[in-house]
Amino acid sequence: MKLQAFQQFLTTVDQWHNHKPLESVISEKDEQIIQLKADIQVLEAKLKDLQQYETPEKIRIIEGKLATVVDLFRQIQDLTLPNERKLFRSQTQSPWYKLISKYFSHGENEIPINTTRNYFPAQKDVKLIKGSKVQESDKISRITSLKKIN
Repeated sequence: MKLQAFQQFLTTVDQWHNHKPLESVISEKDEQIIQLKADIQVLEAKLKDLQQYETPEKIRIIEGKLATVVDLFRQIQDLTLPNERKLFRSQTQSPWYKLISKYFSHGENEIPINTTRNYFPAQKDVKLIKGSKVQESDKISRITSLKKIN
């Protein structure tokens, strides 16, 4: 009885399928290969779709002006339509900082995602951590609505 209990335990941890006939193991592995090949085809199709959005070059921000670009994107977030609805909507700040990191470079350098994440906190009302606040000297442009000016 102890031997049978031990054998049952061994079948639950058997990675090499020693307790099954060879034909059964081969059949099971063939099914697994077919499933994995189907998964690969799906993933390759997704990759092909995603690659159409890739670009070989990035928009270059002049060295030292990353904060200026961040300020512009933060202003864009707050734009409203004449009916007072927000022009852009996003549940989180991640699309904004990922957009800058993915499609822009700072001088000749890549922009680390953590650098841009610091400029776009989850809660806009919270005081930003050191180094991620846009200084007044970097705020060189102001985006306004034409309807509000007139």
